[in-house]
Amino acid sequence: MKRKVSLIYFLIISCFGYSQIYFSSFPENKQLIGRDLSTNKGLIKISGEVNNGPYFDIDYDNWRSGEPNNAPPPENVGEMFGNNSILQGQWNDGNSSDTKPSYVEFEEEVTSLSDFIYLGQYNGHSYFKNLNNLNWEDAKLEAENLGAYLSSHQTIEENNAVSAMGDFIGWIGLYQDLNSPNYDEPTGGWKWVSPTNLNSNYSEVYVELYKNNSLLETYSQELSFSNDQASFEINIEINSELSKYSVKTYAINNGEATIIKQAEDIVCGDVFIVQGQSNAEAPSYNGSSSGYESDFIRVYANGNSSSSSIINNNQWYYGQGDGNSGTNGNTGQWGLVLAKKLVDELNVPIAIFNGAHGGQPISFFQRPENYESSTNSNYGRLYYRLNKSGLNSFVRGVLWSQGEADSFSGGLSTEQYKSEFENLVGFWQEDYPNIEQYYIFQTRDCDCGTSESGRIKIKEAQRQLAINNNISVMPTTGMTVHSDNCHYPFNNGYEKFGTRIFKPVLETIYGFNYSEEINAPMVTDIQISSSNALKIIITTDAISLMANTQDTETLLQKVSTDFVLTNANDVSIIGVEVINNTIELLLNGDPGSDAEISLLGRYDDLEDNITNTSGIELVCFGNYCISGDCNQSTGGVAVDQDKKPAVIFVEDGDQNV
Repeated sequence: MKRKVSLIYFLIISCFGYSQIYFSSFPENKQLIGRDLSTNKGLIKISGEVNNGPYFDIDYDNWRSGEPNNAPPPENVGEMFGNNSILQGQWNDGNSSDTKPSYVEFEEEVTSLSDFIYLGQYNGHSYFKNLNNLNWEDAKLEAENLGAYLSSHQTIEENNAVSAMGDFIGWIGLYQDLNSPNYDEPTGGWKWVSPTNLNSNYSEVYVELYKNNSLLETYSQELSFSNDQASFEINIEINSELSKYSVKTYAINNGEATIIKQAEDIVCGDVFIVQGQSNAEAPSYNGSSSGYESDFIRVYANGNSSSSSIINNNQWYYGQGDGNSGTNGNTGQWGLVLAKKLVDELNVPIAIFNGAHGGQPISFFQRPENYESSTNSNYGRLYYRLNKSGLNSFVRGVLWSQGEADSFSGGLSTEQYKSEFENLVGFWQEDYPNIEQYYIFQTRDCDCGTSESGRIKIKEAQRQLAINNNISVMPTTGMTVHSDNCHYPFNNGYEKFGTRIFKPVLETIYGFNYSEEINAPMVTDIQISSSNALKIIITTDAISLMANTQDTETLLQKVSTDFVLTNANDVSIIGVEVINNTIELLLNGDPGSDAEISLLGRYDDLEDNITNTSGIELVCFGNYCISGDCNQSTGGVAVDQDKKPAVIFVEDGDQNV
């Protein structure tokens, strides 16, 4: 038998409920569903409960803009503005211990009720003002003792009528049921103290699945009631591909099918985290990344540092790279570039969760004890977004760009920074257990108010962290620096961040193989030549190194300032030669028994840097011991098999995002 489908679209409140149908799980518009790697599919979950008895949940809402916000908590009861305000009829969530007058409703046409002030009548009910300044519970009790209740407005028309009668802000019969299956701060679980009478006989829930606006499949479930309650659960698989799915959910009530909730533009794909300072936030400083935007790059909410803003934003957006952390859909410019290149190469949608916060040391990003229950920390806000969207277990990689704020005089030592990062990675691995790889963009040698000695320590920490197999490091040398000497323009800056790391991501996470050199050369050994004590030989893991210029005099000038010797008897570099995968530096004297060398990475232009065959500069290193033991163990660091995974995308931030 063909069902009659009602064309009435009911207003759905944010706690997923209309009338007697409650959704505990339902996708949002533009949502990305996590991809099961074994099936290349994702699961749309539609579940909830149907009530054929009296119901109390609100069918509409009339909250004041920005409400409810549960700020300051707890705010779990409702008040209404009267006709003396431009906000007439609008609601605000309040603290139940506050005291104020109240709106009272009586289910008969009467004009007096105790010493309450008569306001008027609507639809056979009478309304009064209780002048007594009471808390919400006492106001409720006082009304019920008279056979009435706090005014409960089952329709917007009733709400408008009652608010026009009163000239005050007062309690109404609206409260948040903390035990409701729909309870969720600040918008879930709101109910009236008086139920709505509705003749209903729900018997079935069914769902239509659309792919690119064409009906693909239907699913249904007969309802089995016990004490007027019936639960339902419909799980729908969708492919991970560049297609947009939609679902329409119907309920059968007294033989008529009515659409009760729908979601459009759903995709299935992979998830990446971008985290760190302002070069991870990577908004537009000069030039736009809009050419990389795609409907298949998704972001849940934004990276706002405001707790209430994060909690009140339950929407998905198309990714955009030019806005700062407070703009909806923020990926950062290089995050957008990476996502678009992955989408184009893999035909898989990508979600970016950018939690960056400029100007903060690595300690700022650590996990506090209350991160699961509070969004007052950076870690807690990022966790909230991933947990709320159900994507904790689908994060495949973390991209980290941070370090400048630990590079000041008196900043962290190499070992301290490594320890902080390893702690952070351990927390990430616990909360996002399927992370496969961590990536580091090594901090650029720029000013930003930092010190050279501090930057060297952080660079060396990042290099040592990247000795692990599940960590990659990419230098930011050879990129144009913005005029503030801290950030980057888009062209040859943030765009290059994304294009450089794209192939390492494909290789380490997606199993691609490349014959070209896609990773930055890492130093593997530095020694004084045994045949010539005036020559330093730097060996790398590159297939081959290149000098990129025929102007040997200029190259020597750049190399002699980029490679810095310390404790080396004031000797200088007077010659340079690139042979296969080694760099040979000729000195004008014996450096002695405690000499160390650092590579700072000062220069933007290709011809000023020694690179691999793909034009990628060496990973910078700091205070590498080249003779004696130097009373330390930085040179030739061995692989630590027990080290936790780590990724760093280092920003060149000015710390005032």
